[in-house]
Order: sequence, then C-alpha cells, then structure tokens
Amino acid sequence: NIMVAVVTLLAGIAVIEMQLMQGRLRMSLEAASADMARTNAALTDEILRRTMAESQLLAINRELSSTQKEIMITLSEVVEFRSKETALHVARVGEYTRILAKAKGLPPEEVELIADAAPMHDIGKISISDDILNKPSGLSDAEMTVMRGHTLVGYGMLNKSERPLIRTAAVIALEHHEYWDGSGYPYGKTGEDISFAGRAVCLCDVFDALSSRRPYKDPWELPRILAYLRAQRGRMFDPGLVDSLFANLEDFL
Repeated sequence: NIMVAVVTLLAGIAVIEMQLMQGRLRMSLEAASADMARTNAALTDEILRRTMAESQLLAINRELSSTQKEIMITLSEVVEFRSKETALHVARVGEYTRILAKAKGLPPEEVELIADAAPMHDIGKISISDDILNKPSGLSDAEMTVMRGHTLVGYGMLNKSERPLIRTAAVIALEHHEYWDGSGYPYGKTGEDISFAGRAVCLCDVFDALSSRRPYKDPWELPRILAYLRAQRGRMFDPGLVDSLFANLEDFL
C-alpha cells in the first residue's frame, strides 16, 4: 500500500511538472510569436520605406537623364543653327542611327543610348568660326585642319563625364569621321577598331548631309545618294551598315 501511494504521488508530481512545463512552453511560444510579429512588422515597414526611396531615386534619375538629354540636344541644335543647317538634322541622324542599331540586334537599352547620343556628333563645331563653318566654297588645307579639329574638341568637352549617355556621345563625337578603310580622321582608325556607334553615325550623317541643302551644295536626288553610298561601301562606310541602310531604306525615307 505504501508503494502504491508513493507511485501515485510521484505520478501526480510528474503530471503537475508536465503541465507546468507545457504552460511555460506555451508562454514562451506566445512571446516568440509576438516578437516575430513585431519583427515582421518592422521588416515590412523597412521594405516599404526602401521601396519608396528606390522609386523616388528612379524618378530623380529619369528626370536627370531627361534634363541631360535636353541640354545636350539643345547645344547640338545651337551648333546646327550656327552652321545654317536645320536643327532637324541632329534629330534625323539620331533616328537613322536607331534604325541601324535595331537592325544589328542590339539590346533595347543600347539602341536608346546610341540613338540619344548620336545628335551630339558635331557638338565640337561650337569652336569653329562662322567664316569657316559657313564658307560656301571648298575649304583650304589650313581651314580643313581647323574644321577637322571639331572631333577632338567635341570629345574633350564630353569625355570627362561618368554618365553613359555623355560618354557614348564623346566616342561618337571623336569617331564619326573615321572611315572603314582608315582614310578618315582624327586618328585614321580602320574597320571594327571604330566603335559601332561611330561607324553608324558616320553613315547616317553623310546620308542626311547629301539629302539636305548646305552652304556649299544643293540637296542630292535619292538615286545619286544611293550610288554614292554603294561606291563608298568598304571605303568610307562599314559594308554591313550600308547593306542595313539599303535593307531598311523605307524606314530611313
């Protein structure tokens, strides 16, 4: 009987201890759950705060990019105005270049970058005097040397920026008179040593220049322009880009 009583007492104590442990465990779990809820709420608030901050930063970057493009295109149009060419020249060169970049299969963001930078190709002409810029006849050797300097001036104006758009514009300003066969300037680069953007703007700039009235020439008829491009395929121009222009001629026109 004594043994039965002892066993019964011990069993009762064990049950009570188990109930106490379960109570403590339940309280601990409830406290942990409350802590997790507070942590989750804090994380949610932090995520929302960071998301809003990122959205605001993206909006600011878009605004800066838009403002940057407007400033650079306005400067390009000032150059075109000084040289008595329509400001639409720079816009057309940008759109022609967009067609060639798309035809090459470049990523959309790269297409946009090159097309937005292309209108700045002649920004270095801001340093050229009006009497050379608007001379109605051929330039002397000395005047041609000054005129060719606009590529280096444009590059010097733009190459210090870390912004992708302006850095791309700097390369275009430098290379848009480099020719496929190495006869261009300022460095006589050849073939694919010239950037795609430089090669594309070279072709698009000439296409538009031949199509337009300039102080030294009347606009050419389309068949004459196309014959010239064919003749300069592999000389002045990247052969593949000339082929792309012909393949997309309706878009150009």
